[in-house]
Parts: sequence; C-alpha cells; structure tokens
Amino acid sequence: MIKDMYKSFIKFVTHRLFVLSVVFLGLFILLFVRLYTIQIAEHEQHNKDFALKVIKTRETPSTRGTIYDRYGRPLAVDELAYTVYIDDSTEVDDKNKMIIDLINIIEKHDDNIVNEFIIVLNENNQIQYREGTSESTIKRFKELVFRKDTRDKELTEEELEMDALDMYIYLRDNQFNINEERTPDDEDYEDWLEIQEKYKEDNNEEEMPIYSREETIKIMSVRQVFDETRYHKYTQAALAVDISDETFAEIEENITLFPSVTIIQEPIRVYPEGEYFAHILGYTGKISAYQLEDMNEDLPEEEHYSLNDTVGKDGLEQSMEEYLRGIKGEEHIFVNSLGRIIEVIDSTEPQAGNDVYLTIDKDLQIDTYDALEQTISELQLNAISENGYNSKDIINSMLNNNVFDIKKLEKNPETDLEKDVYSKYEVTKEEELNAIEKELQGNGTVYNNLSEYRKESVDLIVSELRTANSNGDRIISISEDDRQAEADEANRNSTTSVLDDFANGKISLNQYLKHCISQGYMNLKMIGLEEDYYDSSEVYDHLVEYLIEMLSNSYDFTRIIYNLMTDNGIVSTNDWCVLLYEQNILPYDEEMVGKLSKNSINSYSFLIDKMTNLELTPAQIGIEPYQGSSVVADVHTGEVLAMVSYPSYDNNYLANGVDADYYWNLSTNEVTKPLIHRATQYNLAPGSTYKMVTGMAGLGEGVVDRYSTVYGSGSYTNSRVYSSIKCWVHPGSHGSVNVCSALEVSCNVYFNEVADRLSMITGKYDSERGLSTLYQYAAMFGLDEKTGIEVLESSPQISDADPHRSAIGQGTNAFTATHVTRYISTIANGGTVYDFTLINQVVDQNNNVIYSTEPSVNKEGEINQEHLSYIQEGMYDVINGARGTARTRFTDIPFEIAGKSGTAQEVQGKANHGWFVAYAPYDDPQIATTVVIPNGESGGAVTPVANASIKTYFGLNNETEYYSYDNILE
Repeated sequence: MIKDMYKSFIKFVTHRLFVLSVVFLGLFILLFVRLYTIQIAEHEQHNKDFALKVIKTRETPSTRGTIYDRYGRPLAVDELAYTVYIDDSTEVDDKNKMIIDLINIIEKHDDNIVNEFIIVLNENNQIQYREGTSESTIKRFKELVFRKDTRDKELTEEELEMDALDMYIYLRDNQFNINEERTPDDEDYEDWLEIQEKYKEDNNEEEMPIYSREETIKIMSVRQVFDETRYHKYTQAALAVDISDETFAEIEENITLFPSVTIIQEPIRVYPEGEYFAHILGYTGKISAYQLEDMNEDLPEEEHYSLNDTVGKDGLEQSMEEYLRGIKGEEHIFVNSLGRIIEVIDSTEPQAGNDVYLTIDKDLQIDTYDALEQTISELQLNAISENGYNSKDIINSMLNNNVFDIKKLEKNPETDLEKDVYSKYEVTKEEELNAIEKELQGNGTVYNNLSEYRKESVDLIVSELRTANSNGDRIISISEDDRQAEADEANRNSTTSVLDDFANGKISLNQYLKHCISQGYMNLKMIGLEEDYYDSSEVYDHLVEYLIEMLSNSYDFTRIIYNLMTDNGIVSTNDWCVLLYEQNILPYDEEMVGKLSKNSINSYSFLIDKMTNLELTPAQIGIEPYQGSSVVADVHTGEVLAMVSYPSYDNNYLANGVDADYYWNLSTNEVTKPLIHRATQYNLAPGSTYKMVTGMAGLGEGVVDRYSTVYGSGSYTNSRVYSSIKCWVHPGSHGSVNVCSALEVSCNVYFNEVADRLSMITGKYDSERGLSTLYQYAAMFGLDEKTGIEVLESSPQISDADPHRSAIGQGTNAFTATHVTRYISTIANGGTVYDFTLINQVVDQNNNVIYSTEPSVNKEGEINQEHLSYIQEGMYDVINGARGTARTRFTDIPFEIAGKSGTAQEVQGKANHGWFVAYAPYDDPQIATTVVIPNGESGGAVTPVANASIKTYFGLNNETEYYSYDNILE
C-alpha cells in the first residue's frame, strides 16, 4: 500500500500540471516579495525617487575675477549667495499667476527681481522703452517677438512703426494673455467687462485674476525671456539674485506651487567701497537676451555666453570683461517630472576668472572723494547764506532731487504724517488741476503774468506737446518753414507772429494752442482723435481733457504740487524734516523728532546743522554747487592714481539684479544726475588753467619772450574785441607783467594781448590764425584727443571761436578733469604726453601675469624745453610767489609744489566754475592733480581737495597706511 501511495505521489508531483503550478506559485511568491520590498520595505525611498527621469545639461557659473587696487586691496569681489532660477519646462494651469505669486514672495522680503526687459513704466506710469535703449536693440526685440530674423524674413512696415505701448499691448493680449485691469477711459473697457463675466460663468463664479500695469510688466519680463529661449526647454532664467533667508524659506515651503523653480547657491558681485569707486568699476548684471547675440558674435562656440551669465554692464567691469569672466563648468543631471534634480551624473568644474590690478590707490581715492565732498559742502553752505535761501528753498530742492520717497507717500504710507501729507497733496493737486483747466477754458492769462508755479505747469504742458515719441512724432510739430512763413506774414502786417509772442511770454497758453490747431500744427491722432473732421472748438475741448489727464499722471507735476505745498505752508518745513527721519533718510532720533514736531527747533537751523556735519550731503541738497571731480596721475607713466566723480552712487544696488526703486531715483534725478562720470564725461571751460597753453604759443611763435611785458590794466579793450574783457583784479590792475608773473597773478590782459598778436598777419587781424595757433599748441599737450583711459570718456574740445577769450580758457574750450590732468602731467614731466591707464596688470589664478601695461607715449619731443621752463616757473610762483593766487593754500606741505587756479564762466547768472591744477614736488615731479567744482565760484576755493590728495599720496597724514606694490603677488 505504501508502495502504491509512493507511486501515486510520484505521479502527482511529476505531472506537468503540478510542475506548472509550482512554477507559477514560485513566480507569485517572488513577485509578492518584490512588491512587498518596493511598496512596504523601501516605500519611502522609492516614493522619493519615483519620477520621469530626464537627462539635462546645466551650466555652473564661474567665479568672476577680483579687482584690486594697486596695493592688492580688493575693490570688487565675489561672494556666495542664493539665486532663484525658473524654467519653462512644466505646464501649469495659470502661468501668469504662478509668476506673479513668486515675484510677490521675493519682493515681500525686500528682494529684487532680475529685470532686463526693455519695456518699462516711467515716472508718469506710462509705457516706454528703457532709457538709453538703442534702435538696433528695439529692432532685435521686435524680431524675437514676431519670430523673424533679418536673414530670412523682414519686419513689416507696421511692425517697425510700433512704439513701446503698441508692443506692450501686443504682448499682453496676443502673446501672453495677461488680464490687465481696465478703466472706463479705456476703449476696450466694455469688452473687458464681458470677458470677466464670461469667465465667472464658466468657473463657478470664481473671479478671473486681474493684474495691475506694474504687475503686467513684471510678468512680461519673465515670460519674454522664456519666449526668446523657447527652443531650449530646460534653459533656466535667473529671477532673483542674493535673496534673503526669509525669501528662501517661503519659496521652499511652497515649492509645489512653483514647478521648475530652483534655488542655487552661486557667486554674486560685491563692492566693499561701492560709492567711492562706482564710476570706475561700473557693475555687473545678468546678460540680456538682446546682448547675447552681439557678445557671442566673435567668440568661439565653447566660450559663448548663455542667458544666465553675469557680465560687466559698465566701467571696468565691462571693458575688462574678457579677463574677468572665467570659464563655466557643466553638469549632466537627472531631473524628475517636477523639474527637481534627482542625481548629478558627471560634471566639469568651472574655472575662476583672472584678477585685475588697477593703478588706483584706494586710500588716495577715498581721501580725495571725502575732501571733494567736504569742500563742496562748505561752498554750498556759503551759497545758501549769500543767496538768502531759506528752509523752504532747501526742502523744495531736496524734493526735486528725489530725496523724499514721494511714491511711498501714495502707495505705502506707514506713519500718520505720511498719510497726512499725501492727503493734503491730493486736495492741492485737485485744486490746481481745476484752476489750470479753468485757465485753459477761459480767456487765459498772459504767460509772463502767471505765478512761478503756474509757469512751471505751462512749461510742462508745452514740453509734452513738443517732445517726440519713440517714432519721432510730436503732438505739436512746427517746421522752420512754418515759423518763417508766420514771421514773414507778421512783418508784412507790421506786427509779431503768435509763435514769437508765445516764446516771449506775451500771450497765454490757450491762445497759443488755439493758433496751433487753426494752423494744422496739431497731430490729432496723438491725442486720441481720428482723422475725421472736427471743428476747432471740439479739438480744443478734447485737447484740454488730454492735457489735464497728462498733468494728473505726470511725476514732474507731482513735484510742482509738493513744491507749491511747501511754499504755501500746507506742509510745514518742520514736517518735512520729520519725514527725513520717518523715511530713514536720517537715522531715527526720537528726541529730535519730538523737537521738530513741537516746533521747538527751527527747521533752517536743523537743516544747516545736518549739512555742516555732512549728515545731509551736497548731493542730497541739490543746490549749486553740488558736483565736482578730481583726478590724480603719475606724471611719468600715465597711471591714474585717483579718479573721483561727485556725486556718486552705490553700485551694489545695481549689481546682481537692479534695485528698481534705487535705479529709478538715479535715472530720474534731473538735478544732480549721479550716474554721470564727471571726471571723464563732463566737459567744462577750463578758465585760467588753459593759460599755460597760451603762454607756450606766445613764446613759441615769438610774439613774446621771457621778459616781454604787458601792462595788466584790469580790462582788455581794442577794436578787435566785441566787448571788453575784465580781469579778476578789475577795477584794479596788475601793472607790468611778463609770462611768468602773468601766470602768477593770472592776468587776463596779458594773455588777451598774446592772442591778439598771434592773430595778426603782416599787420592784419585774422582770428582763424590765432585760433589755429592755439589749437596747435594745445594739441602738443594732448588736449586734442581722448586720454586712452579704459572707461567711457568724452572727446575734448579746443576752442574754435574768439581767440581772445579762447586764450584765457573760455571761447568754446571744453575739457574734463582727466583731459586737463594729462595736460598738467605733460608740463610737469618736461613735455611727454602719456596715454592714461587704470590697469596695472592682469593675473591668473596661479599668479601668472597674463597682461600688463607699460607707459605708452602718445607724443614727445614737440615742446621747447626752455619755453616750458618759463611756464613751470610761473606755476611755481602761483603757490610760492609773493603775489601768487594760491600762495596761502599749501603752507602745511613741507615741500614746494606748482599749480594754477582757474575760474570760468559759462552761464550768465550762475556762479563761476572753480578749477585748480598742480604737480608735486616742484623740483622732482611725481604726481599731477586736477580739481574742478562747477559753480564753485573760484579756483582758490577748490584748493583744499588738491591739498588733501597731495598729503595722502606723500604720507603726510598720520593715519596713512603704507603698502608695497612689489610684493603683493608673493
């Protein structure tokens, strides 16, 4: 029986059905075990890793090279910070809402978005192209928008003519479908309302997201970047650089709401002494799509820039870009369906950029800047006292100079005083608009009889009507032929033309406007009227509505209203002083705020005290003088040791993503214009500092010699001078002077006579001969061309009119402090004109010198050494002579120097420009320096700046720290 059972068992287990069952059972067990492992035992790990894996190549940024001063002290460095990147790889329900929600988080914590979009809102909330955008950039922008390329398809005439507003509307409605809020004044308002209602019906009464114009611009700025890189799906765009911990935390907490957003730690640019070096260094920023093609044009493919690269935007950061940029690294990575990085497959490390050593001495630059600011402040305080300025004048100047945050008063008032000031502004503005409208609709007041503030409003209106838009169109366009025809008609009638009467303030604005309408000078389409027929009264009524609306939205009109409120006492000067504290313009001082609020301290005394202590700077006050420049150079090499422009700005706010409010304040500041590099770009008449050229010309042409004398009567008059030329000593006289003593006492009469003699040919006067001779000698000193400096500089201008005035640095002579410093260096070194430089050398990361500058001679051997020695003697006497114009200015320096003061008048009714030039020491010249303070009254007044520079360079200040350039690389 057992045997039968065994046989049955064997038969059963060997049956193919049993074998199959066992196999299936085994497979099932294996599957169960595997499922258990995946779903239970390794659930957490697999859940974390589960995703659609995509291989992606990502560039890793290189560290930018450091910029050092001549002694190895850092001026521009890279530091690590967090950057928010976003790409367009993931589809979302509402892309616009996702972008603005992300931007709101960033800006809520006072961080800034990177915005290189060329369409911006101006101070009047109007659409325009970014200031300084070239026509070629606008054309390229349109080609990218309309998917056209000049090599394949050209832009149509209609597309070419589209202005910034047209492009904005096209992008908003056709490209990105952004639901911008409309007002009843908009033509499509009714259609827009219908769209909102339809959306609510289709979405269970849910409101359609609505965006302000400002928000719309921000959304466009991001989406346009994606649009321009649409063929590179995983290309990331930097949205915000150097974000705060708060921003980082909030984005990470809500990361599921922001697909394809990544926060990466990478280097950012930092300027330790930003304000002192801003104009020299410039700043960096993310490359724009419009720059990308141009910058890649001449580069091999492996060195191409990509959209996230940081590039120099201005100054040496821009001109030395090829050395500073470094080489990017690369990573191959896995990303999941959310765009998150899963794994780094492989990578190549980035290579840091090269370090650049400047010729600039950091201490000399800072001390010169501080001395210039202090000197300007003292001159400004004198001007305020002498011209009878009161606290209202000072406050209004600060208002016009963007010191007070007027935008904040409207959009985000925090204190009761801010709210009160804005409330009064709204009432005053409405009253003034009503008064202007009534003036336009009535008979009108003759321009010359208007109040000063009403004149400003009229000027603003006329400027708006005559200013061309981006297409060159004007609301009022009057050709020269039209003007001449009106003048001829007026002459026939023995009267004056309406155009001339308005220009001379003899008629009212409404008379002028009605005349322009009747003569067909008005572009009706630009004020919202079609080309259909309208009678003159209909056109005029519509024009008045347009102008009132324009004023209502004008930031310049806003300034007028605040000035009016100050002058009329609607807001007291004490309240404005309190706002200096409440808006963090001054560090908060509870005791002082209390005194100002209770009127227990006088606002004028308060302001003067703050100015005296430089708590309020000349740049903030904005009353002339408020600007200046100074340059110090090595006379034997052309190395620039200091190059100061005042006022300056903090380039840290413009690097790594522009602080929009800060840049807006800089770019709309029409008073002090801090973005101008005055040392290299602000040409002024040099005054008496030019007399050394005239002296050399007189000696060289033999019209005078070392001992020839001219009687310095104090006033130069002859039949060849259209009006007498006064000397600074007038009504006194200098007596008989020669070339040396004429320089010592700065005698205009002597150099006027030299110019007269240079202009004589065989007894006949020829002004062109005099001018060409002066030009020839000015050119010998390098004043005929740029200095060669590695930052943007303007061209010098040697006078081409009036030899007598040209000889004393007037006429049409116009030079920067840099031009003049090279000219003085040439006098000091014996006649060699060097090209100027800011660069000493470039060093790679292994301390190998890969580029260095050697002294570059521009001209030499053209200058008569004997004659030059007489000029040097005269400059010596300016400071050391018994009658020298600067004889008391440098008594605290223990060696002799040579110099020359200069005073130049360019605008009647304004203070003269003050110039001073010097080289030191006199017997062994090492440096030359130039100082200029526009509207600084006189050359003697600006000498403290040169004094401070010389002391710092020669270590005459106890706090000076010494460095050796020879061992900085060891």
